[in-house]
Amino acid sequence: MIDTMRQGPVLIFSGVIVLTYAWLAYSMLVLSSPMAAMLVYYPIFCYLGGSWIARNTAGFDALQNKIPRHAKPEFPLIFLSFIATAVLWLCTLLIRPGLIEPELITNGLDSLGMTVGKYWGPAGFLAIANPFAEEFLWRYGVLRFLMVRVSRNSAIIVSSLLFAGYHPLVVAMLFPAPWLVLIFAITFIGGIFLSHLYLRTRHLAYPIILHLVININLMVIGYLYAGGS
Repeated sequence: MIDTMRQGPVLIFSGVIVLTYAWLAYSMLVLSSPMAAMLVYYPIFCYLGGSWIARNTAGFDALQNKIPRHAKPEFPLIFLSFIATAVLWLCTLLIRPGLIEPELITNGLDSLGMTVGKYWGPAGFLAIANPFAEEFLWRYGVLRFLMVRVSRNSAIIVSSLLFAGYHPLVVAMLFPAPWLVLIFAITFIGGIFLSHLYLRTRHLAYPIILHLVININLMVIGYLYAGGS
């Protein structure tokens, strides 16, 4: 009976992760519908799944009390936001003939219905809803769950790998296959920074704000390559 009780949270955690990946793979690769993917991913897997994982996580607060807290968390937030913005705009230098064809991104956005005249509706939804939902699942749910079971560094690395792993599926329409590896690597590094920010500030608002800054920059960059109406 005790072993079953101990295994319960692990099964819930594993089930949420597996089902999340399965849904995103199916909706993106089979349905080819990113908006359908997100409309289910955010409320079902991020909020409900994250809540389910969080409810089955005990001991995190006591563990966190052993970690020094940022005296002024707004300073690392501003610094990380600046660095993330600079990196994203430097990456636009790759979007040129011979590296990443601009037409690939334009055609991918067109296939999503995100032309110039219809861009900011879905882009605004993704930019705002995505940080709240994803930070709730991957930092508040997954990272906290792992923190009470493995070492701090292992929890950060594993949660960041899980966070980064699905991103190539989501942007597969926009980038050639070799560049999906780069997207995975950048997202993995971003997950590490977001995890550290959450653990050191002890408040989900800070990674949400940084994530929001990143998404807004991505949407502005995307608009530069959106096709005509």
